Amino acid sequence: LLYGGRASLNVLDENLSARRLRDVMLSVFPDLDDVALSHSWKGFVAMTFDGVPHIGRVDGVWYACGYNGSGVAMAPYLGWRLARKILATGESATGFDPIPFRRPPFYNGNPWFLKAVEAWMRIKDRIDGVKRVVRRREPADRPQMRTPDVQGGTGRPRAGGGDLESGRAGRQQE
Repeated sequence: LLYGGRASLNVLDENLSARRLRDVMLSVFPDLDDVALSHSWKGFVAMTFDGVPHIGRVDGVWYACGYNGSGVAMAPYLGWRLARKILATGESATGFDPIPFRRPPFYNGNPWFLKAVEAWMRIKDRIDGVKRVVRRREPADRPQMRTPDVQGGTGRPRAGGGDLESGRAGRQQE
């Protein structure tokens, strides 16, 4: 089972991120309570201010970006459309083509507003009746969660492993 989501909009320790995502997963699939995690990774999500992906060309450089957390579904589709644009094979137009990038006032590349946005999203979820995921302490008899170490922000595993509960590094068995 591959399960994904966002543990936070802010920088978060890999171990805490894995525990939070596991709690969310168990709120959806409670029968997986006795199943151990084998891997966990994290990275940044490309968000746009208008909430939609962008595809196009600037100064001779082609781009498809800003999937707003839906990259697994959108990236292959827009990549295929972008390849058709580059090769000029037809059927390349998308609804995302003519959309210019918006830059809000007071934004200089540092997302200083994320904590406020995350707080607002939590309030909105409460208003909309979204069930809150309860953080639990892991019982000692639950299978240990093990994961390869990750490079911060890249989402790519690297050699070695770690115990998500204690944060201790370990070696993965081949």
